[in-house]
Amino acid sequence: MPVIGLTGGIGSGKSCIARRLKKHGLFVLDADKISRALTRCDSVVERLTLEFGEDILLPSGVLDRKALSAIVFTDKSKLLRLNEIMHPLILERIRLKTEAILKNDPKRLIVWDVPLLIESGLYRETDIIWVVTANKKTRIDRLKLRSGMTPDVAQKRINAQLSDEDRITYADIVITNDGTIDELYKKTDDALNAARRLLRID
Repeated sequence: MPVIGLTGGIGSGKSCIARRLKKHGLFVLDADKISRALTRCDSVVERLTLEFGEDILLPSGVLDRKALSAIVFTDKSKLLRLNEIMHPLILERIRLKTEAILKNDPKRLIVWDVPLLIESGLYRETDIIWVVTANKKTRIDRLKLRSGMTPDVAQKRINAQLSDEDRITYADIVITNDGTIDELYKKTDDALNAARRLLRID
């Protein structure tokens, strides 16, 4: 099955690349969106509450994702536990959605947009791996602008993830995103053309 595994650290610009690929007609499966959908399921919220306590809930009973993030990104053991709970559910959804897409269109080029593509082992099920990188200062500035994170919080989020250097060892294509959005789009288009050649897709 023709699958591009797209990954990169928080603030690297991976989502911008995913949007560009959608415009080229690729089907993008976004692990973060799947995760958000799952955490609206009562059974998942109940499991997370049992694990992390009722402080992760809003008064309405809905999961407070910011509160959960504040807990897990300051304690590696809790982050590991969250991943142990959520990853199998997310990966199952990705696989099922991919099967459904390819059943109707076996040659459809699909993108798995997964921040933890390497850590979860899902990279083994892709045909080609793209890694998006950016320097830490740029990433911190983007997180401050996008999410209002303090530099300290942004740094902790970055440090909790696999380093760019480690990700690159798995990459077939590396996109460095330290410039303008137009430069990123040009690199994305070039990477897509290279991927099509590697995968022998017209």
